[in-house]
Amino acid sequence: VELLFLPAHSSHVLQPLDLTGFSVVKSKYRHQIRKLSALDNAAPVKKKRFITCYDYAREEGLSERVIRAGWQAAGICPFNKPQDLYYIQRELQKSEIVTRKVQIVLRKAGKALSAANTQAAELQAENLRLQSLLSTTQLKNPRKRVQVDPN
Repeated sequence: VELLFLPAHSSHVLQPLDLTGFSVVKSKYRHQIRKLSALDNAAPVKKKRFITCYDYAREEGLSERVIRAGWQAAGICPFNKPQDLYYIQRELQKSEIVTRKVQIVLRKAGKALSAANTQAAELQAENLRLQSLLSTTQLKNPRKRVQVDPN
């Protein structure tokens, strides 16, 4: 699992699932409901029908391809994290009349993001070290279970 912290006050730009994933799920779900209403126009969508329709829509809409497309559309593809986020910060500063307060918030968010990414990398390295230590200290031959005498 790779953690990525999004800067504050930029959710309108950096919502990868809002850009692609959820809109695909909504359209697939609506399509399923339309197919269902063609069969029985008067029946409300009950829990069981909702679950089957939503499950199909979720499987189709939240595929790996669609999620990756959302990250690409947001410009924060995980393979180029810091560069893309700083680019978005610069674009926000250029495109809007940004007050000094907003500039300070963006700068602090960038610093916090760098610190969080550094901490996440350190924690991941520590986790790997502890996992290797655990694998070397585990018992080679597990203990045998002793049968308890019921008498």
